[in-house]
Amino acid sequence: MPPHARPRWAAPHPLRYIGTGVGRLLLAEGEEWLTARGRDTAILWVFSDNLPVRAFYERSGWTYAGHEQVDAGLQKAGFPVRERLCFKVLDEPLRETAV
Repeated sequence: MPPHARPRWAAPHPLRYIGTGVGRLLLAEGEEWLTARGRDTAILWVFSDNLPVRAFYERSGWTYAGHEQVDAGLQKAGFPVRERLCFKVLDEPLRETAV
């Protein structure tokens, strides 16, 4: 994987924050931070079997890039977790629609 494609940060989502808008605010802040630094596209990895989080990112304008892999670090630790690569063009406004 090219160095620019490596994750730069991760934000855990404890159950008590689901539905509070915290995730949407963190995502918007991250997108604004990247845009302010001249980035026009962002990527993120999401666990393939985490359907609620995948749906959240899709509602927020992120798109599955067509690449899935086993997370090497987690596999080495004994957890063969698959992850999906997603991207977003940052000039698109953050949007989230009701489910």
